[in-house]
Amino acid sequence: MKRNTQDCYNQTPFVGTIKAFGRSTHFALTAASLEDSQKRGPLIVPIMDPGLRYLIGLVFYGLKQVKVWWHLPLVLTMTYTFYVRERLLNNSLFDAYPNPLPQVKRRCNDPVLGDGYIGCFSASLISDYKFQMQHLTPSVTPDNCIAQCKTAMFSYAALGQGQRCYCGVGYESKKYADECNCRKKCKGNKKNRCGGSHHVSLYNTCKS
Repeated sequence: MKRNTQDCYNQTPFVGTIKAFGRSTHFALTAASLEDSQKRGPLIVPIMDPGLRYLIGLVFYGLKQVKVWWHLPLVLTMTYTFYVRERLLNNSLFDAYPNPLPQVKRRCNDPVLGDGYIGCFSASLISDYKFQMQHLTPSVTPDNCIAQCKTAMFSYAALGQGQRCYCGVGYESKKYADECNCRKKCKGNKKNRCGGSHHVSLYNTCKS
């Protein structure tokens, strides 16, 4: 005896609980006839999130329809995603790291990288920016002054009067002076220039 389609939809729905991946989902289901389900599919009124609702809907619809094969990749992907998520949560794998975190590379204070000569400046730069005098032996050269300031984590090295080394963290571009004022030879190396009587040669200590 053929069953009336309207009666099939009006019958008391099947109520149940699905347990998957450690969580319970309650739903109510009424099934239409095979002919009508081709157009409408089963009526699912779940109490769940939209992703699971769509997944369960496809499963029940697939029981009635053989032509649902093109949805299978999506169903398998969603099922695998839920499985992996539950596994990671249950085993606290989100907190596991295969290797220790890399150490942070220390950088100089100045954003411009690279060792290099900046220019000749008025000696007032030393007091204005509180450069600290360094006591180097046996004598001062640009190389050992830069190395000393770099070791002490200063961004700049200044050389003056042919024999003095200073370390600091800043400078002012308006204090630039003519290069002719920084022609005093370094006592440590006569081939180099170490500022002048009232001027200093400024270097950047940061490495590229």
